[in-house]
Amino acid sequence: MTTTVLYAVGGLLVLVAVAMSAGLLLRTWRHRGSRRLQDRWDALNRFGNALLMTVVALLSVSWTVFPEGLWYPVVALLAAAAAGTVLRWPDLAWRADTERAATHRVSALGTLAFAAVAVAVLVVTLL
Repeated sequence: MTTTVLYAVGGLLVLVAVAMSAGLLLRTWRHRGSRRLQDRWDALNRFGNALLMTVVALLSVSWTVFPEGLWYPVVALLAAAAAGTVLRWPDLAWRADTERAATHRVSALGTLAFAAVAVAVLVVTLL
């Protein structure tokens, strides 16, 4: 029973991390439409969310019962999303002319702060 719960929770966390990284990767390819990166703050926000979820999945999943081989595609997808964001960065405006631009800035700063704390916890855990 305990192993089943660990697999379910681990699988759910890894799936959410994959979905967030894949969503960011797809948004970096789109240059028009509503499913694109609006501005640089939006890119920072979405990358911070994907990074935070990936670190939370790494810290929360019991890797003694969850296959480690699934971790490599998750990290590769996050790296591809980061590369796509970096390549798209020069084309993005700093601030979009939408009503949600202020929300993107506040959300990006909060997400990056939480991601920094999560990475710090990960580093301390691994030491």
